[in-house]
Amino acid sequence: MKWFKHFSDSLDDSFIQDLMDEHSHLGYAVWFGLLEIIAAENGSKLTGKVQLKPSFLRRKLRTSQAKLREVLEYCQSNGRLLADFSQERWELEVPKMLDLKDNYIKDLQVAGKKPSKHKEVEEEAEELV
Repeated sequence: MKWFKHFSDSLDDSFIQDLMDEHSHLGYAVWFGLLEIIAAENGSKLTGKVQLKPSFLRRKLRTSQAKLREVLEYCQSNGRLLADFSQERWELEVPKMLDLKDNYIKDLQVAGKKPSKHKEVEEEAEELV
């Protein structure tokens, strides 16, 4: 997925405020970092679910496994995340992720098509102008 909706007033959201009260800026970074990872991992077949090694998340989000799990468990306890923490892989799901996907991906999923490489090249060229 090329992008997802990140509301400009996310900092005013009560969940985000509570998350930051509890876990400081790390909570914000882990939450939105996880959304980015899910979007990248799923591509055009966005499900909101991902299975990842804890070591990958630790490296990507630059925190310890214990702190990472603590933040994710907080998100789970607030109904924002479904999680299964095993030793080797963590299964994570953000049910609301499907509401955040961009219109391009929504249209592709409805039509049952794959992303066009040509469209991405055109969009990248437009960004350079």
